[in-house]
Amino acid sequence: MDKLLNFLNKAKSKLNERLILLHIVSKDRDVLDLIINLNTEDQLYKDGIRSDGSKIGTYSNLTIEFKKIKGQKYDHITLKDTGDFYDSFKPFVDSNGDIEINTDPIKIDVFGDKTNLIEKYGSNIVGLTSENIDKLNKVLIPKIRKYVLEQVF
Repeated sequence: MDKLLNFLNKAKSKLNERLILLHIVSKDRDVLDLIINLNTEDQLYKDGIRSDGSKIGTYSNLTIEFKKIKGQKYDHITLKDTGDFYDSFKPFVDSNGDIEINTDPIKIDVFGDKTNLIEKYGSNIVGLTSENIDKLNKVLIPKIRKYVLEQVF
């Protein structure tokens, strides 16, 4: 009985949800890339939506003309002009065990003016929609399962 209790206590100490996510998110490049791509390419670029599913908006007529000249998407706000904003996305696991994304929201617009994208468009331009959280979970759950089995056995 003591061996079983020791085994269970050892297993319990290794099965901290935050530490498991921290291990997977920080060490698995595929997971990091998925989180970034779901937020940038899927939500912002393809759909022009925030993490709550709301539309970010449309460009002004002048910006649409600039976007057309540059050969960029212009039917909705993508927050992708140079790609610097998207390139700054860095997922991490916070102290509560939630997956968050750090980013540099300060960008220079086509007119050379500094713009804080989060102040202008809202903090929820960074973060995943519930649909994309489901997609992420489908990838994370097997990885978590594998990690737990490796730690316990």
